[in-house]
Amino acid sequence: MKRFGSLLIFGLLILFPCISAADPLANWRVIPQTANRGQLNGVAYGNGNFVAVGQNDDTGYNTVPYNTIITSPDGVNWTNAYVANITVLNGVTYGGGFFVAVGRAGKRFVSTDGTNWTEIGFGSEVITTFLAVTYGKGTFVAIGRGGNIFRSSDGTNWTMVDSGVDLLDLTGVAYGNGLFVAVGDIAYATSRDPNPTLLGKAVLLYSTDGQNWTRGDSGVYSRLNGVTYGNGTFVASGDIGTIITSTNGTNWSVANSNSRADLQA
Repeated sequence: MKRFGSLLIFGLLILFPCISAADPLANWRVIPQTANRGQLNGVAYGNGNFVAVGQNDDTGYNTVPYNTIITSPDGVNWTNAYVANITVLNGVTYGGGFFVAVGRAGKRFVSTDGTNWTEIGFGSEVITTFLAVTYGKGTFVAIGRGGNIFRSSDGTNWTMVDSGVDLLDLTGVAYGNGLFVAVGDIAYATSRDPNPTLLGKAVLLYSTDGQNWTRGDSGVYSRLNGVTYGNGTFVASGDIGTIITSTNGTNWSVANSNSRADLQA
């Protein structure tokens, strides 16, 4: 899944548009930041702080990048919070009084303030690369490569659940309107899928509890890279400018993005 160092800027532009009398979303400003020189993959807000995670490529050597966590109270001024362990962090969320960050090689970290973090060790679960995480209904849900889904009530103890889409990467997950929604790769015939009419379409799953998942019909034949919920609507985006929307998480409509660019979040 391609990510860009400007992902954080993308998130901040959504959160902090310049004021315009005609349209508050028509004008934007870039927030220069010096706390990190690497690639940022996810951002969340909680407990009075924004937290962004990713990888730090500014090592001075062509080595495996270190993970990076940076924090800000206002979205403008950023501070390095944590750099350790040779890995990459791909997603972060806040819920139940905790930030949870997830990444490559099954790495998971928890924090109450976004500054001090504790790494979660491995139990007997399968080690996977997590690509995104969300929180809802008292439950953290992390998704990743190979169709893997894990859930946790406290951010520390995790259980793997059956997604029903083995071999496919799940790239985005969100919670809203009492429902978890996960999106990802195009489903080919090699995937375990009981409904052949969905083959060739982007994977879309939904669940009321993060434990039991149902395959939905995304209606699109391009990979979906991210999903979010707001103002009563789920919005998922993906390759070739693909955008789909839903008010209930189960029935989806294709929207015109007026773009052919790959949308990453």
